[in-house]
Amino acid sequence: MDVRHSHGTEVHVVRACYEDDAADLIAVGGAHSVEILLLTESSCKTIANFHIGTRVTALAWSSRVSSPSSTDEWSIELAAAGADFGLYLLSKSASEEEEIFPFGGGRSGHHGKVNDMTFCGGRSEDSSRYLATVSDDKMLMVWDLHPTIDIASPHSPVTSPRHAPAHRHTVVKFHIPSRA
Repeated sequence: MDVRHSHGTEVHVVRACYEDDAADLIAVGGAHSVEILLLTESSCKTIANFHIGTRVTALAWSSRVSSPSSTDEWSIELAAAGADFGLYLLSKSASEEEEIFPFGGGRSGHHGKVNDMTFCGGRSEDSSRYLATVSDDKMLMVWDLHPTIDIASPHSPVTSPRHAPAHRHTVVKFHIPSRA
């Protein structure tokens, strides 16, 4: 396979999807957006473009993903981190437009560049529930994207994306000590 694609801006992050129903998808994070590409043996096609307005520093695919090549009812969900220390849950389906749900900013979030992230719910139904992030602030945070406790958040939008909760996320913080 020899395929080329011009993103249009500097590319800062690239992440392949490893889910069986979406192994032909790749996410590309640039100066202000995340582009989702559908790869074939001879071409690539943009199937979604999420404008988050800041440089993308990390990407992670959720298990809630299926490719247009697998089903007509395809959907994508992934998380992105921005240079503004914010986190974003990105989703799109065959029947709906791109949705961006910002979370993790402000006092409850990271205070340094998020360097990496991963969904960490195992292979169970919780596989898309927990998101772990690490940052230059030496913190590991595990975000519960679907907490069972409904706590109203003054920063939550009135209408939230179909997969994202309309309440504050639960987060567990761990400090990573420096080696002396």
